[in-house]
Amino acid sequence: MPLVNHLGHSGCFVHEQQQSYSIVEFSIMVKLYIQPSGSRPDFRLVVTFLWDDFHNVDTEGNSGNPASRVWTGLYCKNRENKDEVFEVGAVQDDPLMLEISSERGYLAARVAYFLAIETRSGCASREEGPFEDPEWLRASLGADFDLDAARRRTDASCWRRSSVERPYPNLG
Repeated sequence: MPLVNHLGHSGCFVHEQQQSYSIVEFSIMVKLYIQPSGSRPDFRLVVTFLWDDFHNVDTEGNSGNPASRVWTGLYCKNRENKDEVFEVGAVQDDPLMLEISSERGYLAARVAYFLAIETRSGCASREEGPFEDPEWLRASLGADFDLDAARRRTDASCWRRSSVERPYPNLG
């Protein structure tokens, strides 16, 4: 703490410690869970659902082939808004349970909603469940998120036509 000299009530110099305060930023990691009952979508469709087919993102994961449908890990950071980061990871293998986490609650909700719909899974806010229809997440997607437009983007996406044999259907 910095020391401060000032003139006290008696007219004498007083030497005392001044307390300094700082604002500590903290965030809460939002975690949601799904139990996929089948394959996952091409991971690029998650990006399409959130933003668009060719949004500027940094991704890392275990898909091997970008069109893989058996991936269980995905990290994604929006390069245009660096606060938008999410991760998907397996917390259980048999049966498979995926944890979706982000410091942005709306982002975790969007990813969990999309993956739950795509994999015909229930969604829970705790590992132990209960796993319910993902429609309960709609209220957490954010007022600025157009769910219908996001669905149209993924339905029309070139990644919808990808396969392990043809991972880049947009290249002819």
